[in-house]
Amino acid sequence: MSNLHDALQKTTSFKKFEVDDVLFVEYTCDPGGPKTEIWSHTNYFTYVVSGRMALKTPTESHEIKSGEAYFITRGGFIIPEFFEEVFCDLIIFTPDEFIRSVIEKHQIPLINYKSGHKAKAVTPVHLDETLKQYYHTLLTYFQNNSPPSKALLRLKLEELIVTILTGRNNPGIAAYLSELYSNHFPTLRSIMEKNYARHLTLTEFARLCTRSLSTFRRDFQIIYGVPPGQWLKEKRLELGRQLLLATTDNIEDIAFESGFRNRTHFIRCFKERYHISPHQFRSQPS
Repeated sequence: MSNLHDALQKTTSFKKFEVDDVLFVEYTCDPGGPKTEIWSHTNYFTYVVSGRMALKTPTESHEIKSGEAYFITRGGFIIPEFFEEVFCDLIIFTPDEFIRSVIEKHQIPLINYKSGHKAKAVTPVHLDETLKQYYHTLLTYFQNNSPPSKALLRLKLEELIVTILTGRNNPGIAAYLSELYSNHFPTLRSIMEKNYARHLTLTEFARLCTRSLSTFRRDFQIIYGVPPGQWLKEKRLELGRQLLLATTDNIEDIAFESGFRNRTHFIRCFKERYHISPHQFRSQPS
């Protein structure tokens, strides 16, 4: 499973700018392509320049499309398909420490938003004229022959964070950033409940939760009372069972979407847990 941030940071295939730990990338993808998975340990903003792409989690399905912007929280997605057109977007990876530094530097008062204002895995950004102009300016940086200065790039990201936090049009994202400032450790439970079906190693799950592997294991045991591997297996089997009942997807696709390595691994684990094969389970009278 590809870490989007790390892959784009290392590649020379796309135009990008980097300052401190902030990464700006103009990402382009040709039409078509197989089903795949991506994840990022860092939150990011994306503005879609052209094309469409689908992003899927166990509980949400999103289509991101041209002319729109989104805030995507740390975690993983299945990309079930690329549509039949070139996809291009501008991605701004926003490290936690940078966001905290912006809030402190500009002394932005944090607002206690109502519980209904909450960022999802993919949250549309309301583009008022200020933010439309912001992304238009950012596009010109990638179109110019010479790169902008690091100082200017740093200011551009500060501008985005300040605009979101001081405006009234994106309360869910503002609430997420405010909570991020207040809590140096992301909520482990929230991250795991959203990402258990992704094909991540325990080391990658620990990174996603901004913890060392040993701290992740310890905190996980305190919260759930069982080791991570045991919990992941049970959650994935339960998701697989639900998909068998609720969809007509084939066993291979269900195994993939539930987080198992392959069809054989899923069938073996399913039999061990439920004492019946997935096919037999699905064939039972309702």
